[in-house]
Amino acid sequence: MSRVVQYTAKISRRNFLQNTLTITGVAGVGLFLQACGAQATPTEAPKAAATQAPPPAAAATTVPTQAPAAAPTAAPTKAAAAATGSDKTILGLALPADAAPYDQQIYRCMITGAEPQHMERAASVSGSGSIYPFYYTEPLVKLNEDNELVPVIAESWNLESDGLTWTFKIRKGLEWSDGVPLTAKDVEFTYQRMADPKVAFDWAWFFADIKNFKEVNSGKAPMSDLGVKAVDDYTFQAVMNAPAPYFPDKTLMVTISPQHVIKTTDGSPNWSTDPKTAVASGPWKLASWEKGKQIVFEANPNYKGVLKPFIKTIIIKVGSPESVQPAYEAGEIDATAYEGGNITPADIAKAKSDPARWGVHSYVDYGAYFLMFNNQMDPFTNTKVRQAIAKSIDKNALAGSIGRDLSVPAFSMLPPGFPAHNPALKDDDTNKFDPAGAKKLLADAGFLEGKGLPKITLYTWSPLNALRKGWIEGVQAQIKKNLGIDTELNTGEIKVFYAEKAKHVYPFTFQQYQFDYFDPSNLLDLWKTGNYDYSNKDYDALIDKADHFVGSKEDRIKLYQQAEKILVDEAGAIFLFWPQTVQFWRPYLKGKSLEPSKLGVQSFRGNKLGLTHYNMYITKDRPAIKI
Repeated sequence: MSRVVQYTAKISRRNFLQNTLTITGVAGVGLFLQACGAQATPTEAPKAAATQAPPPAAAATTVPTQAPAAAPTAAPTKAAAAATGSDKTILGLALPADAAPYDQQIYRCMITGAEPQHMERAASVSGSGSIYPFYYTEPLVKLNEDNELVPVIAESWNLESDGLTWTFKIRKGLEWSDGVPLTAKDVEFTYQRMADPKVAFDWAWFFADIKNFKEVNSGKAPMSDLGVKAVDDYTFQAVMNAPAPYFPDKTLMVTISPQHVIKTTDGSPNWSTDPKTAVASGPWKLASWEKGKQIVFEANPNYKGVLKPFIKTIIIKVGSPESVQPAYEAGEIDATAYEGGNITPADIAKAKSDPARWGVHSYVDYGAYFLMFNNQMDPFTNTKVRQAIAKSIDKNALAGSIGRDLSVPAFSMLPPGFPAHNPALKDDDTNKFDPAGAKKLLADAGFLEGKGLPKITLYTWSPLNALRKGWIEGVQAQIKKNLGIDTELNTGEIKVFYAEKAKHVYPFTFQQYQFDYFDPSNLLDLWKTGNYDYSNKDYDALIDKADHFVGSKEDRIKLYQQAEKILVDEAGAIFLFWPQTVQFWRPYLKGKSLEPSKLGVQSFRGNKLGLTHYNMYITKDRPAIKI
């Protein structure tokens, strides 16, 4: 069911909430907001030499090297405070001097919306709720607060001389919580499981770089043809279809599944819902799951990995969007730190009056909101029409009013701090607000004052949260004011919207995307012909060359920047704003990952793409709690 709205009202300052629905990349459809600090953004961690070169602090125009050297063996989690306390964790780690006793190292948070169906990432990203597998199982690598890859299950990785084969050395001595060794065979099993058409893994597209992954996943080739193998117990190899310098970055998005459990059950992911069978490879294990109430993870005494945490217990309460902030104010949870955790402008204003007590923080997230044109459908086949609309929108004004505190005006797909971000695009002529220039472009396109244009409809998904609604109405108002063009808004149910979008039937859409892995290919591959609605042969050629480039990282960066300039110049999309994430966490939460990064970013980014949970701790300043 779709709803059509004719824009007529004036835009005004709005006091609005963030809706519980947020799309995180393609696979985020239907996911819900979390208030417990796990999110789709790289995160803070201890300083360990990364296997790939991180972007320098002064410039965000670099990308990790294509063939990283062996990863460091140093454990990547050391607390910011000196660990001189007499109390120790269950794994023998001394607590920092200012830390509360170990039995008080209890982190409490709240989710809103539906609980996950299970917690196996390799079976389904959406079904697992995306974040939950990372509490008790681990991937090959992770990101730290400086966006560097650090070793976890894999202790090192390298690209072989053929330019196609990635070899990962698996850390020796790892075990599942039931004492069974974790080896390269578990890694091989996990990647085979994702390719198995019977599993119907919803992120199969994400690993299509692997040789024959598509063919196996579609049932056109046997599993034996899949380009992954355990060479021995401590060596895992993945062969690519073409050079893929970013593949190690992708591996952080899937946690390893226990083959010895799954092969002895019905093969479903239900093993992950019962503490009796949910064996853990990470530093916590599932202790209890009371549907509709809470999920509890406790320290895993058999953990043999490198991410030894201070936190003993993680309590994830199940609540509603309306209950998160009251719970935080009442001291019932320690943070509201995932996509703002339903934080409203009113909450932000209140927090700013006493920032130390509230623990308010914000940062520009790695994603973008944009208007997308289908340049294969009239009238948007005409570049001047697209450019005219781009120049008619005052993004600074909208970000300062309806988007205040929650958005930063954008001028490109790649946000600040992301590899290959190009600050020069801010001065691109298409990005300049110029109503007179916009009118001239529209006239030059043959549509003086908008006359002769077909009806223009803007499509997006419902429900509209206040931020999206405010930006959309603001854009409509400015297009009307500065070009005399009326637009209609058509909102469809989210699954229907994305199903139709995949058919490329929408001429004009409002969308958003947040990163999945820390490489330009993640955000710029979207704009290749056949993915989104944009099509340009020169752009495609540059992206293809960059994606498979195995030369210097600087030369690879230049290719991506050349491609993005084409996208911006000809207004393949109008990049409206980068999301500014506002988070609250109490001052008694400390840890390396909660301190400013090399890029000056201070954020609580969870354990999905980072290390926040692993090195944070509760100080003595929090009153003792009972559970």
